[in-house]
Amino acid sequence: MGKGGRGGGVQKAPQSPLPYGDMVRGAGRLFVVLALFGAAAGVSAPAAALERTSLGDFLFGSPHSAGPPAVARYQVDEGGSSFVLDVSPGKPALLKFEGSPEIWALRATPGPRGDVIYKNDMDQAVLRATHLGGVTLFTPDQPEGMPAAFMGQATPPRMPSDMGPEVLWNIFVEASARASRVAQRLVVFEGPEDITPATAPVFADAAIVASQAFLRLSQVKGGRIVLARYSKVEFAAGRAPAAAAAGAVVKITVCPSQGVAGRPSSQRIASIMARR
Repeated sequence: MGKGGRGGGVQKAPQSPLPYGDMVRGAGRLFVVLALFGAAAGVSAPAAALERTSLGDFLFGSPHSAGPPAVARYQVDEGGSSFVLDVSPGKPALLKFEGSPEIWALRATPGPRGDVIYKNDMDQAVLRATHLGGVTLFTPDQPEGMPAAFMGQATPPRMPSDMGPEVLWNIFVEASARASRVAQRLVVFEGPEDITPATAPVFADAAIVASQAFLRLSQVKGGRIVLARYSKVEFAAGRAPAAAAAGAVVKITVCPSQGVAGRPSSQRIASIMARR
């Protein structure tokens, strides 16, 4: 049952006479130009956290410290962009860039000389943390990596918890509108019938990330031609996150029990769309 929208702290949405599924399907068919959906989590770091802490201690701990903070903000030396990295134990590392609504779920893997390499869902290196305390960010534009400076503690990037159908519906409408604008054609977003308030946040997040995939493609050479192929994005629940493309439809599989890691990244979705 369900669809709806995403929101910041997400207060309980008013009950709607429409079931989740009907609302989200309806949302996909509404092409309205709305303001872009805001970032899900703040990334500002408290001034008090900007203390003289060794980055090595921060990442790997120290006998002289009470333990490293699990969530921190970094500033990239080149370009001035910043991001929040959450390495809380027991879950995938989470990365969120300032000004972007997408939260990246990263997998930690051992690297040479005791480094930790954080990879995305396409098995590409995104971050490297060295044993000596350095952090390097890798991007398509900077495959050799850019150093990032530790700036202090930050608010963890997270999706909202339970949400009502009205919120989910709004998020699907906004995601459909964003994708439609960059594709220069109507792109319908449809979800399954069995969405619940507990699983709605992951489906809402998946809709936002899917719209980011359309934006990614619109910014690369030949991307507009790729976008012209698609008119619908369908979401379904499954055992593992996945993305596929067939005809004019992009199919996104979501695994709600995995949280942020339960949907494919915008980069993976865009790659599947371009590959077909």
